[in-house]
Amino acid sequence: MQKSFFVLMENGKTTYFLVSQKINIMKLIIVKNIRTLAHLFFALFLITLGVMNRLVLDGSNDDWYHNTYSKIRIITSEVRGGLTYIGVEVLLEDDTYTYWSNPGDSGIEPSIIIKNQHINDYSINWPAPNLLKDEFGTNYIFKDAVLIPITMSLENYEYGDDIVLDMNFGVCNLVCIPIKQTITFQLDDKPTNYSKISYKLIQNALKDIPDYRSDNIIFINDIIFYDIKSNDNLQIIFNESIDAIFPLTSDDYFLSDNQSKQKKYMNYNFTFRSYDEDFKSKDIKMTFLIEKKGQFFLEDFIINP
Repeated sequence: MQKSFFVLMENGKTTYFLVSQKINIMKLIIVKNIRTLAHLFFALFLITLGVMNRLVLDGSNDDWYHNTYSKIRIITSEVRGGLTYIGVEVLLEDDTYTYWSNPGDSGIEPSIIIKNQHINDYSINWPAPNLLKDEFGTNYIFKDAVLIPITMSLENYEYGDDIVLDMNFGVCNLVCIPIKQTITFQLDDKPTNYSKISYKLIQNALKDIPDYRSDNIIFINDIIFYDIKSNDNLQIIFNESIDAIFPLTSDDYFLSDNQSKQKKYMNYNFTFRSYDEDFKSKDIKMTFLIEKKGQFFLEDFIINP
């Protein structure tokens, strides 16, 4: 009796089957193809998620100015009542960091200058930094990425007019490199032209900017001076333990961290250097950023002579 065959070609191989076997073989092929398609759809799903995540974090690649170990861009939001917020976003390569407004014992102090005749005033809102202690001293840094919101007050700004931002900052990897970046941008009078993602990024960053406490809790009990080998040193005494303390920059003095690293602190030591020889005859106002249980607060203290 004559037998009928059908042919299956797969991966370059030819196989002959009886027609009676065709149904089972076709079922096997269908199941196998469904699994293959499922794997393909899952892979495409992962790729799509990756692309969407990159867009959320990075925005358009056209926005970025690339530098050594880093890239920087400006994100903007709409103007409301003569005020607007922009964000200076810095992305850092792995194992790279840049400096806070006060870089610490050493490092490159950053500066941001905005130029436009219609900008009355602007304020830079620095996020809380990380503490870095090593054999070179203590530094206050940002790792991975940082978004620095800037509040701008505008008067008679002509939309589309150039605003120039000059930024000097340092990035450290194997070596520390000073970077100067100038970015020219414009504001738009149409809210629909602003990205919702950019607006949310700025608003979320503003929520994390440290501020003074509203509950009248004070951490600093006293600050006392003492001399060791002719250097002026000071010790901060706290009302309760804190996790970390960061001195803000001052035009009148410089504080160098002189404290060994601990988990909690009831007091903290700095070396004090004044830019004024008669500083001990005047009131000295000091401002600190204090960390307690993952929260950051600003606190002032005035030292009387």
